[in-house]
Amino acid sequence: MRNLVYLLLLALLVSCSSVKRSEKNLVRGNYDEAIRLSIKKIQNNRGSKKVKEHALLLEEAFEKVVSDDLSRLSLLKKEDPVENSQEIYEIYQSLDNRQNRIKPILPLGNASFDIEDYTDEIVTSINNYSTFLYNRGTEILNRSNDILDAREAYGYFANLKRLQPNYNNVDSLLD
Repeated sequence: MRNLVYLLLLALLVSCSSVKRSEKNLVRGNYDEAIRLSIKKIQNNRGSKKVKEHALLLEEAFEKVVSDDLSRLSLLKKEDPVENSQEIYEIYQSLDNRQNRIKPILPLGNASFDIEDYTDEIVTSINNYSTFLYNRGTEILNRSNDILDAREAYGYFANLKRLQPNYNNVDSLLD
C-alpha cells in the first residue's frame, strides 16, 4: 500500500513538470505562455539538465508565434491598413516585447532565434494609428453636435493622447 502511494506521488510530480506544461501549451497553441514558462525556467535554473529541453521548446514556440503574427500582419495590411492600424501596431509591439524578453537569456547553445529590429515598423504603425485616431475623432466631432458623438470622439482623442501626447491639437480637441 505504501509503495502504491509513493508511486502515485511520483507519477503526479512527473506529470506536473514544467517541460510537460510548456509542451502542452505549445500543442494547444498557447505560444506566449509556453515562451513565458520556458524563459522562467531557463532564468531560474541555468545549470539544470532540462535547460536544453526548455530552450528547444522556447525556440519552437517563438518560431510559431512569430510566423502566426507575421501572417496576420500580412493579411491586415492587404485588407485595410488604415482601419486595421490599431491591430497592426499591437502586433508589432508584441513581436518586439517577445524578443526583448528572450534577449537577456541568449545565447542558448542548442537553440537559435531570428531577432529582428521592428523599430521602423513600430514607428510607422504608431504614426498610422495616430492619424487614424485623429481623423476618426475629428470626423465624428464634425458630424454633429450630439453629446454621444462628442463622447465617442473624446475616446478617440484620449487614446491618441495616451499614444502620442503632443499630437497636433489633441489637448484643445479633448477640451
